[in-house]
Amino acid sequence: MKVSQLLSLLVLASCAVSGCSTSQYLSAYSSVQADSLKQINDEDIQKAFEAVPQITIPATIAIYNASQDKFPFQDSILTISEISRAVEISPSLLDPQAYYRSQVDPHWSRYNSTPSPIDLKQLRLYAAQTKADLVLFVSSSTSFNQEANILSPLYAGLVTIPFVPGQRVQLTTYLEAYIFDVRNGLLYSSYRDKRVFKRKFAKVNFSQKIDQYKAGQVQNMIPEFLEYVQSTLNHPELRLQFAHAE
Repeated sequence: MKVSQLLSLLVLASCAVSGCSTSQYLSAYSSVQADSLKQINDEDIQKAFEAVPQITIPATIAIYNASQDKFPFQDSILTISEISRAVEISPSLLDPQAYYRSQVDPHWSRYNSTPSPIDLKQLRLYAAQTKADLVLFVSSSTSFNQEANILSPLYAGLVTIPFVPGQRVQLTTYLEAYIFDVRNGLLYSSYRDKRVFKRKFAKVNFSQKIDQYKAGQVQNMIPEFLEYVQSTLNHPELRLQFAHAE
């Protein structure tokens, strides 16, 4: 056994005896903030009131996935019959510092629990360049907590550590989304959901499976997420109203 592995086991055994716990938070790259570059005033609010909903079917949509995971939201969105075309906008275009830093620093997300806001107007500009009617901002984040359970004293034997389910774990994945109009910036709808996985008795290597379980949690939320998108597109008050000739 390598010295580093032995030290890790000793630390884990010490934690089991003392009852310490660990936690991780995998945040999104960025959040969306309208009018982030100026002070909002009454004129801005009045313009928002005057903006007219103008969804037409079939719609084209630009997807900004702010998540660090690479879940294929584009493929899922294209299963909606009201969507004729979907194109994904990379986070590297709007938040390059977070995007590239996360690729070279695996611990980056632990120290960046609050995603940095991106400029909505810039996002709308990229969407307009793709000739999209709508912008779908979607992101996921994950919280993982692990602590010793009643079996953890059995870790004292060191050799037993890989085999004893001496950990209590909880994995929570959050999914949120917003749909904006590309042309006038109107916020059509927002969405939030989460899934929680708990296990009272887990082995120490469970943390190595976080990505697998998170993908399953996101997949489990997709049907309701697609219903949200579809219901927004089909909401009669959000459709473009055509004047009827007399």
